[in-house]
Amino acid sequence: MLATDRVGVLMSNNSGKTFMPSNKGFTHRQVASVIVDTKNTNRLYAGTLNDRESGGVFVSSDAGKQWQQMSAGLGGHDVFHVRQDDQGNLFAATNGGLFKYNEKAKLWMKVLPARMDTRLRVSDLDVSGPVWFLTSVDGVFSSKNRGVSWQPVATLGKQSFIAVNTNGGVTAAATNGKVFVSTNQGKSWEQIHIPLVSYVSAMTLDGTGYVWMNSPQGVFRQVSDGWEKVRDLPQDKVAVLDFDRRSGSVVAITKENNKVMVSSDGHKWRTVYNGGVPVRSVAFTNERMFAGTTFDGVVTIDLNRNQRAAAADTSGGTD
Repeated sequence: MLATDRVGVLMSNNSGKTFMPSNKGFTHRQVASVIVDTKNTNRLYAGTLNDRESGGVFVSSDAGKQWQQMSAGLGGHDVFHVRQDDQGNLFAATNGGLFKYNEKAKLWMKVLPARMDTRLRVSDLDVSGPVWFLTSVDGVFSSKNRGVSWQPVATLGKQSFIAVNTNGGVTAAATNGKVFVSTNQGKSWEQIHIPLVSYVSAMTLDGTGYVWMNSPQGVFRQVSDGWEKVRDLPQDKVAVLDFDRRSGSVVAITKENNKVMVSSDGHKWRTVYNGGVPVRSVAFTNERMFAGTTFDGVVTIDLNRNQRAAAADTSGGTD
């Protein structure tokens, strides 16, 4: 028996001449991204890190009960984000470029960079607006033809970007120290003033197009007259900051007590998960939350049951 760093447990029945995976019932996958299909809420996609040929992208058609690998063509790259456009096309942002899934061929095909022997670390991807954007260590790229071709955004320069979002007619892109905003689909950009923080670790846009940013000094949200600190979130404890379009809520994931907290207005926060498993990405349906974890695969949470339990705790009794 061999315990490996990337492919779990391997077993040999012929004195080590050949090895086969022995991982049924054993989960130790780092899920960086989990999304719900835009048309079928029982269909999920998950992107994993550090698993090479045994990782990539996985799909479930029964709300996470069973998963199948769908990684042909990814070449063992780490998948940071899985995204789906409004037509159902799937994209994978990886440390080896941007890939699009060909449903007929059951194969991922690289679309950026064009040369297969060139690598590009894609840190984030947004395919929700009329113009698509991705961020990388080499700057921001945009596509006006639904991902067929991509061009570098020259005005933003060749610097390392960590996040890009489009919402409410606004597009924002962030580095670890700067935030740029465009209100005309990327034709022009303005660097906006941000609070004095040591660095920006995450950035997102809410439904009104206001910028939210996370830092060691806390979470800050853009308001009409500047910025305000989000007081109900613990300082230096938020690991992930995101916006969920299905619920219209900002999502904050803490890194010590592994809480998932949501808010529709930035003032009142509701804890939808408070467990012992470290979470790094979430996706919602009307009744469930699917959490991609650091080392425990995908965890599913019944939101209705959590709400009933919270109500019972508040009232001091149960039904």
